[in-house]
Amino acid sequence: MKDLKYWIWLSILNLRPIEKIVLLEKYKNPKNIFKLKEKDLPDKIKSEVLNENNKKVLDEKLNLIDKEKIDVINIFDERYPNRLKNIYGFPIVLYARGNLDLLNKEYNVSIVGCRDCSNYGKEIAYKLSYNLSKKDIVIVSGMAKGIDTFSHLGALSANKNTIAVLGSGIDYIYPKENKKLYERILSEGGLIISEYVARNDSSKRFFPYEE
Repeated sequence: MKDLKYWIWLSILNLRPIEKIVLLEKYKNPKNIFKLKEKDLPDKIKSEVLNENNKKVLDEKLNLIDKEKIDVINIFDERYPNRLKNIYGFPIVLYARGNLDLLNKEYNVSIVGCRDCSNYGKEIAYKLSYNLSKKDIVIVSGMAKGIDTFSHLGALSANKNTIAVLGSGIDYIYPKENKKLYERILSEGGLIISEYVARNDSSKRFFPYEE
């Protein structure tokens, strides 16, 4: 992808998605933003954009992307899901592994719920996911414990694809016991996506880790 390192750099800045979108609207591409001088930047975001540490880790991120065969999809990429652009502050980059054709399928349904759910909740999530998948509706969930896990399992049991949207970096499987589920989603034609390239790019504000 053209200017890959600049897209990665912009994606890891600790700015709100809407702030990144505004920068792109003004400067057209992340390479132009990367080259901005202090005098060109608003005080509110100046320190983060000029933070040299964000630039120093780019080789590490590029190596990870190459090693793990991660696809990088920016908002100008035709593969970027059109419906995602309807939300406020959509991510400027998606990191993905797996079947990218699922991103713009005509029909999909998100099923999410609590981690510490009842057996009844697990059963309903599984059955609902299974039956919707049989009608070629792609199930989207978060691969967390509880409802999310059983939603993915329902789709897989129907021999259909499913999408897992992670709240952590795409290289970080959480919870750890879902490693087999992560691998199964990929091996059976599904998709894993995240707005974070690596675990340490994600924020506890969005996804509370439990070690």
